[in-house]
Amino acid sequence: MNVQQQSNQSGVPKAHLNNNEILLTNDNFYSHFNDPNFFSIATQNVRSCTSTDKMTQIEQFFVSYNLDILGLSETHFNSTQALYCSKNFHNKPYKFIFSSDNPQNNYQGVGFIIRSYLHDHIFFQKFILDRIAYIDLQFKNKTKLRIIQIYLPANTNDHDQIALRSKIETLVINIILEAQSKLFHIILMGDFNIDFYKIHNKHNNSK
Repeated sequence: MNVQQQSNQSGVPKAHLNNNEILLTNDNFYSHFNDPNFFSIATQNVRSCTSTDKMTQIEQFFVSYNLDILGLSETHFNSTQALYCSKNFHNKPYKFIFSSDNPQNNYQGVGFIIRSYLHDHIFFQKFILDRIAYIDLQFKNKTKLRIIQIYLPANTNDHDQIALRSKIETLVINIILEAQSKLFHIILMGDFNIDFYKIHNKHNNSK
């Protein structure tokens, strides 16, 4: 079970499973997400989930697509909000996993919504700089999976933000290398804030 995935703007993932390339697009996504051989995993930049209405919309998306795991970027939770939400004071078939180091209004934040049956498989979780979150799960035969959700800075002009981006990239690489050394399967997802076409055109123009 070696899953690598990306999502498009609608949150629908592209997945590769067990070296058999299976492209999940808008056209065939509905035919796959109830397949018991798949985890249905997506990622979204929600641009705040601090209001009740916005959180309801996010949960409706999670339920309507029958997702197993949804990674969230830019939650905007401060430490109190993140802690309260993660206590899961609700009777629902899924759990919230959030964290924040910021006691004030926070314009970053990452986290997960995960089905309860998968939540029971989590044996470790970690949050770094309000921009990296990862959870480690263990299944039968000691199969282990690390799911990493990231939110990279979008500002490419501010020196502090550029330095922060570089720091986050280094941390993520180390998190991946550590997981590989322990023979984990790995999923890396989130908001990378990369303009692919801008980079592609810049590369072509430099030839």
